[in-house]
Amino acid sequence: HGEEAVSALVNLGYSRGDAFGAIARAGKQLGGSAPLDELIRTGLREMTQ
Repeated sequence: HGEEAVSALVNLGYSRGDAFGAIARAGKQLGGSAPLDELIRTGLREMTQ
């Protein structure tokens, strides 16, 4: 789901590098089997910190 989540953040206007970092951090927090929607939400929270 990682690439899909990065793509979702890029579509919201974030840079690919920033989105990749946020999703990587979110993935570490949630674990590898996290649903896509949860990964995106956590990634968005990471972007605002």
